[in-house]
Amino acid sequence: MFFYYIIVKKYDIMFMVKDMLINNVEVNYERYNEGGDNPLIFLHGWGQNIEMMLPIAKPFIKDHDVIIIDLPGFGKSEEPKNAWNVNDYVEMLHTLIN
Repeated sequence: MFFYYIIVKKYDIMFMVKDMLINNVEVNYERYNEGGDNPLIFLHGWGQNIEMMLPIAKPFIKDHDVIIIDLPGFGKSEEPKNAWNVNDYVEMLHTLIN
């Protein structure tokens, strides 16, 4: 279920900012070149966010469908009410890509 999306331009690149409710947590992500070949998902490290992944993802945007996620509790994503384990993160990614 999408809450909203907006189309914005950053660093001369058009992309969509989306929020999706997954496991009762609002997850923020950016999608570049949606529908492009070979989707790539970029996950930031602990204590980081989307902004830190963009320089790594940027070279792939022209030729790939690139998704960069603010993991729950980081960046603009909502913090889960209870602590998540690895299975919760896997389920979140599965829901996002399907």
